Amino acid sequence: MSSGSNKNPWYASPMFWGVVGTVALFAIYGGLAFVVDCDPTGLVCTSKWAQFVGASPNEIGDTLAGLAGALAFLWIVVTVMLQSQELREQREEMKLQREEFEASNLNMEAQLFENTFFALVSTQNSIVEAMDIRRAKGNEILHQGRDCFSYFYKRLAERLEWYPSEATKEDILKEYNILYTKHRSDLGHYFRFLYNALKTINSDHRHVKDYHRKLFRALLSDDELKILFYNSQTERGKNFQAIIGAFDLFDNLPVDELV
Repeated sequence: MSSGSNKNPWYASPMFWGVVGTVALFAIYGGLAFVVDCDPTGLVCTSKWAQFVGASPNEIGDTLAGLAGALAFLWIVVTVMLQSQELREQREEMKLQREEFEASNLNMEAQLFENTFFALVSTQNSIVEAMDIRRAKGNEILHQGRDCFSYFYKRLAERLEWYPSEATKEDILKEYNILYTKHRSDLGHYFRFLYNALKTINSDHRHVKDYHRKLFRALLSDDELKILFYNSQTERGKNFQAIIGAFDLFDNLPVDELV
């Protein structure tokens, strides 16, 4: 029937004890049939069986009713025990099925998370690969993909070199915002998706692992990290700071190369 019934030895079965009880009742009644009663003189002796055979129909009916009542009570008890055992086994099976369902559901959720994660990775790469810097005249592509971030950082460093003295934080962010405004279509799309991708991954606390964070962090080039660093210092990018900390994105930041 179920795994619970297989664990029970044969002698623990209610049916076994019902048969034993039935045999015992017939044995008792059979033994009583051979009991002999004698009259006070001891000269006339008759067995209970002979008395039963010679009794009136009412007395025979009463005797058989007693036997039938005892058997009925016995098998009512057996039936209750059987139902109790079946209910217990059903509960055990339902528990096993629930555990299997939960395990299967957890595996499905983990697989869905993995699919979502790698879809985000793929989309992030696609966004970067679609970026390009074109010549104002002739629409010639000068920089494409991750090379765009090298261009962005180079342009930022060049503009800061024009300052007569060392640039302050305000100067750097001012020049970065000018750069961002000029390339808003690329950088805006890049940062919006990156932020939401990292937030989506980090929000699934049951399935996200360190290797997910490390793998996504490995996608970002040094120049991407430098541009991300400056963007996170602006009012526009301040929401990035919490997610940057969760992914330790700046662990690989080449600090010595920052302006």
